[in-house]
This record gives sequence, structure tokens and C-alpha cells, in this order.
Amino acid sequence: MFRRSFVIVGLGLLLFPAAALAIEDPTRPADYSTRGVAVETSAGGTQVLQALLNGSERKVAVISGQLLQEGEGRGGIQVLEIRKHSVVIRNRQGKAQELVLTKDIKGLK
Repeated sequence: MFRRSFVIVGLGLLLFPAAALAIEDPTRPADYSTRGVAVETSAGGTQVLQALLNGSERKVAVISGQLLQEGEGRGGIQVLEIRKHSVVIRNRQGKAQELVLTKDIKGLK
């Protein structure tokens, strides 16, 4: 009896995290996306600007999961400039491209 209860409780604990991940934030707007706008680079890779931090001390961008500051490079790209709502990168071919946080921001300067 004890063993059966232990197995049932154990299975419940294993399955609970999967159910918790399926719960969405009820305060999030319906058209909200957690991803930035994907940009296809000349090298064939896709880069996504996911977050920006524009502080007085430093500027940081999260591009495709990589934390980068101005001048840093990784994965075939180099960050040239971090702006208020976008980042300018240079790809392997030396071409500058702008990654924007989202296309739908209107009236931001």
C-alpha cells in the first residue's frame, strides 16, 4: 500500500513541471511575442534580437541567446552599435545589418 502511494506521488511530481510550463501569463497581451524580429544574415544564419539593456554605464544586447556589448562578436557577427530599440551588426561578409527588437513599435524615437 505504501509503495503504491509512493509511486503515484512520484509520478505526479514528475508530471507537474510539464503542466506548469504550459501555463501562460494571463496578463500578457494576446499579440505579444517573446521573440524579436529574425534577420537572415548573408552567411545563411538567422539572428534574433531578444533584449536590450541601455544603461548609463554600459549597453548590452541579447542576440540569439548570446549576451553581447558594442564591439564584441560571436557566431560570425560583430556588434557595431547598440541603439535604443535596435542593434547594428556586421556579418561575416562585412555587411552591416540592423536588428530591431520588434516591428510593431510605433511612435518610438
